[in-house]
Amino acid sequence: MRSTGRRTFDFTLVAFGVLFIPLSLWMCARGTGYDKPRDVTPPDWVISFDDYLKWRPSTRFLQTARDENGAVMIIAEGPWKSIHSSGPSAYVFNANGELVDWDEDSQEGFWYGYGHPADVKVAEVRILVQGKVSERDWIARYLTE
Repeated sequence: MRSTGRRTFDFTLVAFGVLFIPLSLWMCARGTGYDKPRDVTPPDWVISFDDYLKWRPSTRFLQTARDENGAVMIIAEGPWKSIHSSGPSAYVFNANGELVDWDEDSQEGFWYGYGHPADVKVAEVRILVQGKVSERDWIARYLTE
């Protein structure tokens, strides 16, 4: 049988863990700014894929897909608006590199109009938007079904 002192110690330890861990996580989020909304709205001057890369030079995650008409769309994943978002921001460009759509929270049904995306690299997208190959040849080379 445990002594009263041991039970008190166990209760104190559990209470400390239950209160301290969430509190410390919240404080870390506040200190790093993860709880503050970010401005993910593209500036007015961002009208093309190259403009987007100037605005978000650290972009690494790109996908391509086809819209309902079969046209190639390039989807760039941006930063999360806040820790409360259900997904990152997303920016969609057509095969000419023009910004045609964006959403601050890509997991709210945003992807449904763009089929099943395939991963691509920035250099591969630049080949398409700069007109170095035809859209048809680019699809054959980079866009897998």
